[in-house]
Amino acid sequence: MKNRRIIYSLLLLTGLIVSTSGCTKFLDLKPKGKDVPRTFAHFDGMLNTTRMLQMIWSAPNPNGPGYNFSRGLDPFWIFMTDELIAPTPTEFDVFAKEQKEAFKFADNILIYTTEEMNTWSGLYSFIYTNNVIINNVPNLKDGSDSDRKALIAEAKVNRAHFHHLLAQTFGKPYRKASEETDLAVPLVTEASIGILDYKRATNKELYDYIINDLKESIPMLKEGAGTKLRVHRAAGYFVLGRILFDMGMYSEAQEALISCQTETAKAVIPIALFDYTDDSKSFSLWGYNPASPHAWRTGYFLPEDERNTEIINANYFTQNIIVYTGTQLANAVFVKDDYMAKFSANDRRRRFFADRRYTGTPIWGRFKRINKWQTPYGANLPDLYLMLAECYARTGNDAKARESVMLLRSKRIVGATEAAIPTSVNSKDLLIKFIVDERLRENMMTGMRWFDIRRLWNDPLFPEIKTNSVHTLGTETYTLTEKRLSLRIPPKDLRMCPSLINND
Repeated sequence: MKNRRIIYSLLLLTGLIVSTSGCTKFLDLKPKGKDVPRTFAHFDGMLNTTRMLQMIWSAPNPNGPGYNFSRGLDPFWIFMTDELIAPTPTEFDVFAKEQKEAFKFADNILIYTTEEMNTWSGLYSFIYTNNVIINNVPNLKDGSDSDRKALIAEAKVNRAHFHHLLAQTFGKPYRKASEETDLAVPLVTEASIGILDYKRATNKELYDYIINDLKESIPMLKEGAGTKLRVHRAAGYFVLGRILFDMGMYSEAQEALISCQTETAKAVIPIALFDYTDDSKSFSLWGYNPASPHAWRTGYFLPEDERNTEIINANYFTQNIIVYTGTQLANAVFVKDDYMAKFSANDRRRRFFADRRYTGTPIWGRFKRINKWQTPYGANLPDLYLMLAECYARTGNDAKARESVMLLRSKRIVGATEAAIPTSVNSKDLLIKFIVDERLRENMMTGMRWFDIRRLWNDPLFPEIKTNSVHTLGTETYTLTEKRLSLRIPPKDLRMCPSLINND
């Protein structure tokens, strides 16, 4: 119990340390009345927290020390995906200024020089915590050699994962032809608080580093997942596979994702897809009532819940501000009609959407997500199968591509005929497009579509990505441009670190 209190104090302290000056190394800091990690158990305990899994970080309060408060990430790209529409401007006013600007694809989502973005600050705070482990655990005298190596490896996977999410938000989309000049984000590998001249790495510099880190670290991770709250070998391969997939390196991604699938089979905890076609194994467990489907707002198992068997490693963000939960008035943004039509009649994923208030009042006229509003970004089975399916399709393995996508569809759509891949999908290109549409159906109104938009923006198979990336707000329309595939760096960070180059 004492160790738990120590670790909790350390996690709260992290936000303060990041904003303190005058010291350079974490272990040089021992504030009066505070603990710093000294033993293997202390460092290992730094990762025993749901805050990093839930993308929540402890930020220093302007009121001074002792006033830390929690912040969730603000992934504004949730408001920037192509399936969204806002037909009623007056109700749109429920959102904050920054969220409105994101929906309009504005150049400057944040305006004032004092403003920071939690995605930037929070993810670098997580990177700092993992760097504390990476930099200091090699010098410990306690703990076994294998345990120390596994902990360092876990921290390196986390660090790579968070750098990639930062690059997916602020960096240019990866293109092999321009990787040496396209800017990503600062690559931070030291737990130092005295450096103020960070520079943005190029895509080549960033991805060469984190991919090499992952390949060296994954074999050191523990096999046979015993918990979804920590990174194990299956989760490590998933992170590597997702990064390579987002880079468009499908053959290499396929290899990593197959390894993830192999390692997942060794898990001690139950890992399996939910069967949406059998209510007793899915919707009934979550409190769904077919007599009042519009009133269903909560009940879906959180990613860290052991009953959520689709999750391999629980790392997620919450997008409840854009969905309609309970009596919350987030009823201004909806799914475009032609996107909602991508669900067939007996696709049970439709149940996560409603076209009326929770009271049953049919005033919206359009559908929006009302449940399952925690979006997994860590290792999970649906994403694993869909990434594998696209990799197989792109590398010419038609049979394995169809098998992988059907693993998911057979658990989502009632009736074998309706769940089957249409006979019209009869070429490599059409199969790739069908699988990308399946990714959209699985991730509709979750924000995950953003990463496919970045990845496919210049893919000749998907010209509609550009033409469909238009938002309607009342009678006004706003069009996503290629430069806004990268958000601008928060003004506060530019002011504090003048060496940073901002995006156009």
